Amino acid sequence: SQSLITSCIDHMLEYCNFEEAAKGEFYAGLDLGKYQDYSVLTVVGIEDSSIKLIHMHQFPLRTPYASVIGYVKTLCDRWQTINKVYVDMSGVGDYIVEDMVNAGISEAEGVKFTPETKEKMAQWLKQCMVQKKLKIPYDSDLIAELNIERFELTKDGKIRFSHPEGTHDDRFWSLALAVAATRQEAEGKPDSFIFF
Repeated sequence: SQSLITSCIDHMLEYCNFEEAAKGEFYAGLDLGKYQDYSVLTVVGIEDSSIKLIHMHQFPLRTPYASVIGYVKTLCDRWQTINKVYVDMSGVGDYIVEDMVNAGISEAEGVKFTPETKEKMAQWLKQCMVQKKLKIPYDSDLIAELNIERFELTKDGKIRFSHPEGTHDDRFWSLALAVAATRQEAEGKPDSFIFF
């Protein structure tokens, strides 16, 4: 809801630039798109039990995956320390994760987008928002995407996510992936986020 999203906005928080050498405990989420959808990289940092959104980069449509991987690699090398990068493995993602690991991004882990994994990620994201753990800068594009994501229960009891025609939800899922990557850290116990 709008009020839940508003409660997570920290007006003192600003995005870190790609060129900065940020330090901290960071986790990233990479939602891959190409022709219809954007590829989006999100980085969050854990600070005083808060999850702070510190970087969100939307690549232009049709950006080659090699360029996306190069951007992630540079960030992983520059920022100390990106502990985990959750990557959307739907469609092309399988070989992208392999390419990322081969490029030296050992922190990359693939996440298969299924109704179950999407539901788990969305629930965890919402839980972090409700508990006021998630802090986001004022970013009108992200706020719009958080606002428009829809979900409905299907006949077989699964939750289906959607967004209105002409809108995108790439930022939403990139953020959900990054926040999911923090789950082990945030809960302080072995990763209970089983994707496979």
